[in-house]
Amino acid sequence: APHSAAVRAVPLAATLPEALRASGAERRATLFAVSLTAAFAALHRLTGDDDLVIGVAGTHRGGTAMRGLVGLCVNTLPVRVSATGDPSFAELLRRVRDALLEAQRHRHIPFDLVLERLGERARGADGTALVRVTADVLGEPTVLRLPGTSAAYVDVPAGHAKFTLSYGLDLGDPARPAALVQYDRDALDEAVAEATARDYAALLTAAATDPERPLSDLPVPEAASGPEAAPGSDAEADPDGQAVPEVKETPEARHPAEAALRAHPQVADAVVVRPAEGPAVAYAVLRDSVGPSRHELLGLLRRSLAPE
Repeated sequence: APHSAAVRAVPLAATLPEALRASGAERRATLFAVSLTAAFAALHRLTGDDDLVIGVAGTHRGGTAMRGLVGLCVNTLPVRVSATGDPSFAELLRRVRDALLEAQRHRHIPFDLVLERLGERARGADGTALVRVTADVLGEPTVLRLPGTSAAYVDVPAGHAKFTLSYGLDLGDPARPAALVQYDRDALDEAVAEATARDYAALLTAAATDPERPLSDLPVPEAASGPEAAPGSDAEADPDGQAVPEVKETPEARHPAEAALRAHPQVADAVVVRPAEGPAVAYAVLRDSVGPSRHELLGLLRRSLAPE
């Protein structure tokens, strides 16, 4: 039976998403992997468990034959991660990145088939399915273009909870990012949900400010908001008073290849890593697996660079 859902949101520093991208790029991880790691860390602190499973969305569009198909081609991918040994956020990120890549290798296997094959082993004592917690990064909706028609997005209230707990990094408004928690009212009360949302926000901040500290040493947010950053400070304060490194997002500071990749309609996110030695390396996260070909992306990168 469906359960009543509610949402808690905690505002984040406007500079935090770029700081998270930069921190992830240093460790060969995407922004999604960093936010997923924060969700695993928050779930670990909430439950005290070391063996954790969080579901993420994966696409079924694995070939050009499905380009013209209109429909919800999304599959749930269970990502299993161990938090044993009190790892640092950076170490947990490595585990999450590897587990996420492994899960994506099997993204074409329907989740319902996994549950069917596992049988009772996929369900807990209360009858819930294998995945009870999910995580996602919520960006600005992609514009849907269909020949001869137009489309518009409509906000649908979250009346029912599909999962017990869902973590989300909301980047819909670049100037006002937020940490979101959607929860089942029958499983969590308001106080626990509020604390969970604040803990998720604090862990996202810690991922950018101090990723090498063990999880047990990372700060636990208080019930009330902390002090704001002092006027004239070069760091912006998050809701718990922690300083977030300022990342100046200006066209001059951004690598031209990064800007070109992000402008492509089929690229969800991109970052260019500039090592101390050697050439720069560009990473792009595609909106689906049948996005632009490697030749198209290479051409885009070449055109973005000034001729020498």
